[in-house]
Amino acid sequence: MTGLDGDVMARAVKIDVVPLSALGEVVALLAGRETFSLSWIAGRGRYEIDVRYCEEIRGIPPGSTVNADVVAAHRCGAPALPRLMTGIPSRVADQAATNDPPF
Repeated sequence: MTGLDGDVMARAVKIDVVPLSALGEVVALLAGRETFSLSWIAGRGRYEIDVRYCEEIRGIPPGSTVNADVVAAHRCGAPALPRLMTGIPSRVADQAATNDPPF
């Protein structure tokens, strides 16, 4: 998935939509990959991508927020990271079938 990572001074980022477990986030960070929060905003009918800063990494573990997953920056050919099972990727797959962007 590709999108902007914030509301102000956003930059384009590519992310894997596979939700990470806490171990997955640690492995991603040690590999030099940024992590992001991928949130479904029902009132707006779209996804939002927000970079995770050290305060969020320490205080808000993956899987602890409703309708939000922790995902890693995409890196072609990188091995799979430990994942967390949630419902957000199914929404991404549904959107891909209609060719509508999910954000």
